[in-house]
Amino acid sequence: MPKKKKHLPIPPKTPFGRNRLYDESQKDIPLTADRMAEAMASGRIEDFFRSELPQGEHAKKLASMMMGMTGMMPPEGFMEKTEKKEGVPSLQIPPEEVTNAVHAGDVKALIELLKREHKKRMPETDIGHDEKKEKHKKHSEKKRNKTEDAPAVSAPEKEVLDSLMKIASENSASIDWLMLRALKLYIEEYEKTGRL
Repeated sequence: MPKKKKHLPIPPKTPFGRNRLYDESQKDIPLTADRMAEAMASGRIEDFFRSELPQGEHAKKLASMMMGMTGMMPPEGFMEKTEKKEGVPSLQIPPEEVTNAVHAGDVKALIELLKREHKKRMPETDIGHDEKKEKHKKHSEKKRNKTEDAPAVSAPEKEVLDSLMKIASENSASIDWLMLRALKLYIEEYEKTGRL
């Protein structure tokens, strides 16, 4: 094999007999997608759209949509939301107490700092929070009292429940299914014999 490879010449026609759309002089021009990516990276995308896509608004929308799908450009409508206000600094540094608590690994102190900051920013939510805690405590006490007042399961009932659980686990069935099946069989038996 020779050291210097010879490239095969490009035929002037396609395999189907049509003339090629480009000639040798256009071979070195980069693809439109590459030029579009370069314009996007340099911030000249609007100029690129004006010069390369003079066809109209539909072609520009299609190109920007495709760029959004590939991740080159944020989706339409997203740009307006993410624009930053000039007066607000872009990077907020957390207070020194927070960074010290994080570096020390003191979770309780960090929780207290965050609670304090939350109270500063939203004092109205703190009032409702205490009321909700009280309601939750009362509700849980009522539940506890109801369970204490409930009668204990008798021995025969416990035996029936245990046998149902055993049958269900042996046959890979649920207790609900077994109960429905038992009721169905009981109803069929009652209709046949009339006996309870």
